[in-house]
Amino acid sequence: MDDLAPRLAGRPAGLEALVDFIREINASSNPDRIAGVLLDRAAAWLPGTCRAVTAPGARGRAALLAARGCGPQEEAAALAIGARILRWPQFWSSADLAADAGLPRAPAVSALALPLACRNRTVAVLVVLDRRRAACAPRLPGTVRRTLGLALEPAALALDNARRVQRAERLARTDDLTGLFNVRALNVMLSAEVDRALNNGQTLSLAIIDLDGFKRVNDRHGHARGSRALAEVAALIRESRRAGDFVARCGGDEFSVVLPATGEVGAAAAAGRLRARI
Repeated sequence: MDDLAPRLAGRPAGLEALVDFIREINASSNPDRIAGVLLDRAAAWLPGTCRAVTAPGARGRAALLAARGCGPQEEAAALAIGARILRWPQFWSSADLAADAGLPRAPAVSALALPLACRNRTVAVLVVLDRRRAACAPRLPGTVRRTLGLALEPAALALDNARRVQRAERLARTDDLTGLFNVRALNVMLSAEVDRALNNGQTLSLAIIDLDGFKRVNDRHGHARGSRALAEVAALIRESRRAGDFVARCGGDEFSVVLPATGEVGAAAAAGRLRARI
């Protein structure tokens, strides 16, 4: 990466190429797909052997949206760098990640990272790694950085919009209290599974779980404790389900488990295990 700035200065993005890039990133509403398009384009702007786009994930951590040329070590390093830039949004670079005290167990590679900002906030981070140390930390002149910022802003906006839509869709089919699917999602999934079972001649079962005496929990200990009990039961059901089973909260103290390719005997056994666990 030692010659990064001169190489960038010699590759100004033409208007036609920029318009083409904007069209491509707006052709999808999938954040991972948009991040992949950005990485493919970034190969010409920011040379390096590995590239990744990270975004805010759960519990303050960074989530990997897309990567190119990265192994497990490089992906872990990209996530650590992404988390750092999301906390302190600014251009960042390192001549040798292994020597960075803030990135324990990082590989001996050079790196740089750029925050992707729109709407006055950082929505993602572009990380570029090179599988070799550099003589000094990669630098970007102010003019190059501003040009890159302008070129990357449409990608940041497309990513932000796509993730907003994704969150809205998730909320529309998720129960707020338990994190399980809600009745709307259950109806959609059950209809699809019924069609699949009929077309393939397979069995299909539906287990309904109702918590006996749950009203006494609310009356005796209050609704806050009742809500906690429901969340704990939901976690138990989620942990106990088989791969391929679909769990939803129907409302109140009722839960449903869709059991594809399962007959009466198998469904009774699965329901018995869930009941015993609860």
